[in-house]
Amino acid sequence: MLDPEVVRQLLSAGRRGDTLAALTPREREVLSLIAQGRSNAAIAGTLFITPKVVEKHVASIFDKLGLPRPTPTTAGSSPPSDTWSPSRPPGAPR
Repeated sequence: MLDPEVVRQLLSAGRRGDTLAALTPREREVLSLIAQGRSNAAIAGTLFITPKVVEKHVASIFDKLGLPRPTPTTAGSSPPSDTWSPSRPPGAPR
């Protein structure tokens, strides 16, 4: 999950137009809700979409903003429960 303070700074930065122009209106909605500190589940409920769709939007936001996606902290083969998800950082309990 993105840090809400980082998102607030992105939304209010001087380069906002350049950076956020690549996002769809729905992705900007998701980003705004993240800035409010909402969880993926809360965002899904607010926007009447599934948490999986929220995860896809968050992944797209990471890509479009040029943010590196987190990776599992352990090297080598990781069990599926440790794979990265926008809604759950690596190593976080399910």
